[in-house]
Amino acid sequence: MKTSRIVIISLIIMCSAYTSFSQIMFQNMNREAVYVAFARYVNNGTSGFWVTKGWSRVSSGTSIKAFDAINLTDSIGYFVIARISETEYPGTRNLLVHINEQFLINNADQELVSQNNPDYEWRQFRLIRLQSGKTSGTISFKD
Repeated sequence: MKTSRIVIISLIIMCSAYTSFSQIMFQNMNREAVYVAFARYVNNGTSGFWVTKGWSRVSSGTSIKAFDAINLTDSIGYFVIARISETEYPGTRNLLVHINEQFLINNADQELVSQNNPDYEWRQFRLIRLQSGKTSGTISFKD
């Protein structure tokens, strides 16, 4: 009985340690709160697709989880709007967002998705590359 408790406790500790480490975090080092949308290219081995989700409010000096760990072949990105000043911090990859509501959009790079959803708008996301061989890490955003 005592041995099985130790095994269970050890498994819980190991799982929670893995979960807390295996994440893509977004850290707002900007002087004001921002709203951020995240993008992820999911590569399933034979093909892939972009998924976007948003909006998350991130206060100055705080961090939030953007994703669980990614595969080595996946890409990630983000698009930020500082709502206080309405400043956009764009990137180079055009993907779809819903500018006024929470959203999760599959195939967010497809024109057909845009045509079928008139409330979606194209926005430029910054693409982030993690260090070679890494599947977790922190994106630090500064203005």
